[in-house]
Amino acid sequence: MIKSMTGFGRAEARTRDHQIGVEVRSVNNRYSEISLRLPRAFNGLESKIKTLIQQNISRGSVSLVLNYSGREETSLPSLDIKAARHYHKIMLTLKKELGLKGEIDLRSITAFPDVLTVIPTAFSEQKAWQLVQGPLARALAELNRMRQQEGKRLEAEFKKRLNNIGRIANQIEQLAEDRVPEYKKQLQARMSKLLGGAGADQGRLAQEAAIYADRCDITEECVRLKIHVKAFDQFLKTPEPVGRRMDFLLQEMNRESNTMGAKANQAEISQLTVQLKEEIEKMREQVQNIE
Repeated sequence: MIKSMTGFGRAEARTRDHQIGVEVRSVNNRYSEISLRLPRAFNGLESKIKTLIQQNISRGSVSLVLNYSGREETSLPSLDIKAARHYHKIMLTLKKELGLKGEIDLRSITAFPDVLTVIPTAFSEQKAWQLVQGPLARALAELNRMRQQEGKRLEAEFKKRLNNIGRIANQIEQLAEDRVPEYKKQLQARMSKLLGGAGADQGRLAQEAAIYADRCDITEECVRLKIHVKAFDQFLKTPEPVGRRMDFLLQEMNRESNTMGAKANQAEISQLTVQLKEEIEKMREQVQNIE
């Protein structure tokens, strides 16, 4: 079953001390791109999270946001003694130069923001992964369900377009079969008129009809087009990502349609090839969103 590259998934996990929220969304992209937004305490999981995403999604632009709140992510103060000495020296200088009174005490020094700094204490990688793994897997599962649902809708659309293409191709084949006898009949009438009613040279007529048939023959193009349609239909049943191969097939189908239109030399066939290209173009727009 084909999958869309567009989807969204969200999951949460709550305990007495922790609350984890994972949001993941994907949009179409020719390649695989993954961007993560993680709290500092979970930065060590970046590689694991990307690996898990890649196991679920082979192509598309994926963005993931992890939100955390809880007691585990504690903070500890850190002393910058060099900064403390620097501020103490400045305050002594000010006191002397300006004749200020008062004592320079501990409270005065620690009031400066970069003397005492708070550094978050990160989880161990094992602890962080235990917290994240569950909601991450559920969010990805929800994302994939949405992508599969959109894939079903696109599959129905593709099947309708493929039926239309097959129907138009059959009409073109039928018109192409009738074209040479009709051309020979018209040519014979014109030659008889030019010769004043005298019979035309049948050998010459057959030769001209053969040249016309060879120049305007679109049998190979019709056969290849039907082969591409059948291959595309098979791709709809393939579980692996096939978006790029589908796009290539549609390019080939469009090429066959262009060749038919160039060789047609008949208004009805030309109109039908325009309809063919319209159907193919609608499919090409949709296939850009297939994984």
